[in-house]
Amino acid sequence: MEKIKLSWKPDSYISGKFKKKQQPVWGDNKKLSLIKKQLHKLPPLVFSGEIENLRKRLKKIANGEGFLLQGGSCAESFADSTGKNIRDDLKVTLQMSFLINSLGEKQILRVGRIAGQFAKPRSSDFENINGEQIYSYRGDMVNDSAKLKKARTPNPERMLSGYFYSASTLNLLRGFVEGGFASLESVSKWIPKTKSEIRSKIENIQKTLHLLFNLHKIKTNQSDFQYFTSHEALLLDYEEAMIRKSSAVKKNCWYGCSAHLLWIGDRTRESDGAHIELLRGIRNPIGIKVGPNYEIKDLIKTIKTLNKDNEDDKIVLIIRMGVKNIEKLFPPLIKEVKKQKLNVIWISDPMHANTFQLGEHKTRAVDDIKKELTLFFDVCKKNKINPAGVHLEMTGKDVYECVDKKTNKKKLGDNYSTLCDPRLNATQSLVVALHIAKLIKE
Repeated sequence: MEKIKLSWKPDSYISGKFKKKQQPVWGDNKKLSLIKKQLHKLPPLVFSGEIENLRKRLKKIANGEGFLLQGGSCAESFADSTGKNIRDDLKVTLQMSFLINSLGEKQILRVGRIAGQFAKPRSSDFENINGEQIYSYRGDMVNDSAKLKKARTPNPERMLSGYFYSASTLNLLRGFVEGGFASLESVSKWIPKTKSEIRSKIENIQKTLHLLFNLHKIKTNQSDFQYFTSHEALLLDYEEAMIRKSSAVKKNCWYGCSAHLLWIGDRTRESDGAHIELLRGIRNPIGIKVGPNYEIKDLIKTIKTLNKDNEDDKIVLIIRMGVKNIEKLFPPLIKEVKKQKLNVIWISDPMHANTFQLGEHKTRAVDDIKKELTLFFDVCKKNKINPAGVHLEMTGKDVYECVDKKTNKKKLGDNYSTLCDPRLNATQSLVVALHIAKLIKE
């Protein structure tokens, strides 16, 4: 591995040379500085060895040996960071991976949008509420969602709260792993209250596994489980404070210790941006969201900046172009990446470009999500690249935020609790998992 240029430091992004986008106006710089110092003194949330382990798994994904399942809430909230909600979100991820693994015959790499997804980009810094201009809600790590001027004022102390909520979530997730909640035998016994088609498939898989358990072909204490965390590296101040140098695995390397995998959003991935400068010096795998308005030259420059050694386990391109655009806009990107001989892992985000308004609510249609996944797989296969994974916004909570049919207004709004974008509920997530398994096998 080539040594990182000496010019890079965790705070080199602060230079006026780099554009800062989607950052809150903290107001009190003295308070901000104090909070950053406190964060830097706190223990890392994840460790260098775990990050290197994820990279090893991603190397296998890059070689076609597995499938990346990345999912979780659009925006986590402090109030929803309860034991039950964390368990239910983990449970639906495990059920999905169980179906894809069993029916698609692919080992699943599980990466949650969890334990740090407390900040969100916004299209405007302000919104008007009852004739008053107040700050937009940018996630619980920045301000409160209540539509009040005082609640919406950005407060850097909330980054400290975000750290501790992330730490408690990670603690519980690790407890589930060690306690057997995620073991193959445990997951194989769960029968979700869902459509008969899904129940029937799960029951058939269960019968096979039961036979194998009885014949000792599968060890009953086998967990087959690794679970990693991710979030959008949006808040520059927070991510900077969480960067640590480690020699435990790789000599004198820097790691972003807020999550195992960090991604850059479609609005902050410009090659001359502060987010790219911040992340180019860390060993973590980096996701890059690619929407329909991407500029191919700048995106190629971004990839090269973040992956100077062109390693095959470093960059995850998250394609989010929408059902109307993907067939036209995705192939030119593949062609240029191939021409430049860049190593990337291709995965689909079939949700973000398929959002539409239905009445008073933003929503997404499950049919559109499935269709974009189908088109993603088709384009990948036609262009001889590996469709390596999926990135979803989903929850284990019993919500109805995505519609099963575009014309189905009956339930929308009855149980709509997202703080930002609509999520798949548990049943819809399993429907999508079945579709993914089918696409993998085709």
